[in-house]
Amino acid sequence: MRHSRIIRSLTVLLLLALGFWSMPAEASVPKRGPSPGSLEAKYLQAINAGDLQAVRQFMARGLGPNTIIYQGKTALICAAGAGHLPVFQALLTPAARINAKDHEGGTALTAAAAEGHLPVVEVLLAKGAEVHHQDRKRYTPLMSAAFKGHAEVVQVLLAKGADVQVRNWNGTTALIESAQYGHLPVVRWWPRRWATCRWSRPCWTQEPRSICKTIKAGPR
Repeated sequence: MRHSRIIRSLTVLLLLALGFWSMPAEASVPKRGPSPGSLEAKYLQAINAGDLQAVRQFMARGLGPNTIIYQGKTALICAAGAGHLPVFQALLTPAARINAKDHEGGTALTAAAAEGHLPVVEVLLAKGAEVHHQDRKRYTPLMSAAFKGHAEVVQVLLAKGADVQVRNWNGTTALIESAQYGHLPVVRWWPRRWATCRWSRPCWTQEPRSICKTIKAGPR
């Protein structure tokens, strides 16, 4: 009896660990901010609020797109994740480092794709953001968008030639990421030649039959 309880407990812990490590770095890392009351904290607050006037005032004081806010995130990365296009465009100066990485290896494109901010994604791609970039867990912007179910972002990234075959550290592709979490709108747009119903690990979606049927049918 005691032995079976131990096995069950270990199984639960293993499943929880797999669930955590399957997440992109953007989703799995606790969101800590800069020191309260600091200039960086106020700068971040203006960025997150979409306060263009305040952001420009901070820039006039010497803070720019490459200013590190927290966890290696530049102001540009924070603005990409916040999704306020006017603020993001104001920070997108000639000096902006488009492909700068935070401590988890994420870029501005990673942040925008993970949050589903299509206009920001389109601007970044037009400016030469690296579409095939992988973070520390080998997640690409495509995987981050697929994981969150952002179908329109997935379409744009696919149109830009995002690699659909690349796998993250856990052996899953962007298609598997979208399918195992039940994001049917994303799966419907997948290139049929790369679609498969064979998972690298158990599928957690509640609609596995619907997912596989959609994959076989191809894009609509």
